[in-house]
Amino acid sequence: MLTIALLGVVSATAAAAVKSPGVLRATLTREMRAAGGASGAWVYDGGAGRTVFKWNAATRRVPASVQKLVTTATALDRLGPQTRFETSVLANGDVVDGALGGDLYLKGGGDPSFGTAALGQLADSVAETGIQRVTGRVYGDESYFDSVRGAARGLGASPYVGPLSALSFNRGALAPFGRGWQTDPATFTAERLRISLRRDEVAVERGGRAGHAPQDARTLATVASDPLDAIVRHTNHVSDNYYAEMLLKGLGARAGKHGSTAAGARVARAFARKAGFEARVADGSGLSRANAIAPRDVGKLLLDARREP
Repeated sequence: MLTIALLGVVSATAAAAVKSPGVLRATLTREMRAAGGASGAWVYDGGAGRTVFKWNAATRRVPASVQKLVTTATALDRLGPQTRFETSVLANGDVVDGALGGDLYLKGGGDPSFGTAALGQLADSVAETGIQRVTGRVYGDESYFDSVRGAARGLGASPYVGPLSALSFNRGALAPFGRGWQTDPATFTAERLRISLRRDEVAVERGGRAGHAPQDARTLATVASDPLDAIVRHTNHVSDNYYAEMLLKGLGARAGKHGSTAAGARVARAFARKAGFEARVADGSGLSRANAIAPRDVGKLLLDARREP
């Protein structure tokens, strides 16, 4: 059975009884008994500045999508609300008479929203440089993250997430070009750029592949995501598993030691300790049952967030 941490969730009956603390406690006690032993609650009156109800509030529970609050709060704290995730096209080789004597590299920066429109913008920008032909290939570079596609250890791409990649494209889906998931996001996205360039009358003679951009490659074009605060708003409002898992890997890449789920989880746990509570973090979205947080600590997280911009 899924266990859920509850914070300040009251029925209409309980809400009507707020002015009578005794009635409120009795109502919530009755509701929590009905919810079963796997549930817990912590209710705080923001106006009065006091805790009004506790029910197994210090016992850590599997939070399900409440886990996204930990992920997104960590991202805002460590990266800042105006951070944007960039995807770039780089090149090596010289351009002579409109021909690039080398390769293009499409390098991902972990943008969960990167898709067809942004790819088209990159192709347009490359065409505007005057390049008309590429003698080599388009390579997709997803090295900013590791190559593990699933959200936690042992998990591959699933209908609940999709394949994770630093070179995310249309959330890892084949649609509208096919059905199912991309098995090799870097190669798939590189090939989509090659086709988009052809529409802009930039011929690329060889098919797309996965590869790493060389250190001396120069940047031709860049597109950026919406700012992080908008990405967080979307993630939490619709409970977007894919965005949450991409954010956790991004935390590992930017604030940890590696673009992996495990590295991002370490950053999130450190944030929780700094904020004065404990959270067991296995993934970013809450799909894993290895996550755990107490209702009281969810409350502390939200109260702390109220004091932030």
